[in-house]
Amino acid sequence: MSDLFRTSPTLLKRLADLSDQEAWTTFIDLYAPLIAKYVGRRERNASEVEEIVQKVCVRVLAAIPSFNYDPKKGHFRSWLGKLTIRLAEEHRQQAGRRKTVEL
Repeated sequence: MSDLFRTSPTLLKRLADLSDQEAWTTFIDLYAPLIAKYVGRRERNASEVEEIVQKVCVRVLAAIPSFNYDPKKGHFRSWLGKLTIRLAEEHRQQAGRRKTVEL
């Protein structure tokens, strides 16, 4: 796998420091488009895609301090993809419950 597609273990460690704005900017620059691509396969509405991307980033923010990256167990991008798909599905289910019926 080329370096372009590898997650930097150093970046993941830096993200654990929630005050490291440079690391988070790098994360968003690298991963927001990837997350949007995953979501875009299931959701066509651009504002919904953006909302789900934000939800994923917030969930990563909450999980990353206790995240233990071990490339032998799997890739970070795989974890991120599964998280993204799960949150997109949850979002879709919540949106279905929010719809109102006109009388």
